[in-house]
Amino acid sequence: MKKRNLLELFLVFAVIGMVFSSCKKDDVEPEEKKGEVEYHDLGGFYITNEGQFGKGNGSISFYNSEKDVVFNDVFKEKNGRIIGDVVQSIAIVGQKAVICVNASNKIIITKAIDMEQVSEIVVSKPRYAIQINDTIAYVSSWSNKVFVVNVNQGKVVKEIAVGNSPERMKKVGDKVFVANSGNDYNVGGDKTISVININSLMVEKTISSEYFCPVAFASESENYIWALYQGKVKGYDVNWQPTGHEPSYAIKIDVAAGTIVKSVKLFDDKHPANLVINNEKTELILGSGYGFVGLYKLPTSTEVISKSPFINNDFYGFDLNPKTGNIIGFVSVSPGDTKMIRYKADGTMIKDYQVGYYGNGAAFKKRSN
Repeated sequence: MKKRNLLELFLVFAVIGMVFSSCKKDDVEPEEKKGEVEYHDLGGFYITNEGQFGKGNGSISFYNSEKDVVFNDVFKEKNGRIIGDVVQSIAIVGQKAVICVNASNKIIITKAIDMEQVSEIVVSKPRYAIQINDTIAYVSSWSNKVFVVNVNQGKVVKEIAVGNSPERMKKVGDKVFVANSGNDYNVGGDKTISVININSLMVEKTISSEYFCPVAFASESENYIWALYQGKVKGYDVNWQPTGHEPSYAIKIDVAAGTIVKSVKLFDDKHPANLVINNEKTELILGSGYGFVGLYKLPTSTEVISKSPFINNDFYGFDLNPKTGNIIGFVSVSPGDTKMIRYKADGTMIKDYQVGYYGNGAAFKKRSN
């Protein structure tokens, strides 16, 4: 009887132990881990938050689409420190994330799956990174260079001189198009796009135009890309009112020839800062930037931009999810305090979320724009 009771008691405790062990495994599995798996299936994405200039409070957030929730400060949580001052952008390169921290003059490379830092590279004013292959990234810099970065070695392997203040880039085949904005010089601006051959690691062509400040690209096909020329303010009076404007344009470029085949005037006195294309490759979407309100559509088959925005909001930055086609907008609701807002492709609002200071963009595993 006693032996039976002891055996029964042992079995009871064993079963209880198994139950608690099972519960513990489920309970401690972090939602972030589920987010990472979803992320690598293109269901989630990282978010860059510039932070307040000079305060060093830039950060990285992560949106988990499975849980429909944003996790903030994921870099700090993983590495135990802040990331730096003005987190300009992030790109996924193979199994790594390449983060450009502009005012801190550094590129941080982490594991893409969990933000664990693996290396840090000191460079001047890094802006944007793109993947060339699973090992190599290109990083634009306001030092008028594009840095060729080996993400596994954590070092710059070559510097390529381009135009003034390069911003976003676009890889098409064996070419990389670089938007030389000139924006770091405030008044002059640049009018050129550098075309880098990824095999020779040299600028093989410079596309010049009469338009000011190219800043972003979108791919319509393997044969054609669009470039957004932001235009600029000519100057300011004593009351800081503009004295004149150079208009903004969307320019269609033949990739193989490196020539401009279409020019569409956008605005006389408004200067959009970013450009994407919908997943159907039928409509360009442009907007964001200082003083620019709303997102506008430009059908690729016409030369007339929409007269009014299809989303009327004051976006600090925006992006497009290549899996869902949803638009991801970032709005400062108070000085620095930013909401991320998800929209359907037609502009219908889905939901908003709190992110870090001055959220400005997102990074997906692959790009469609």
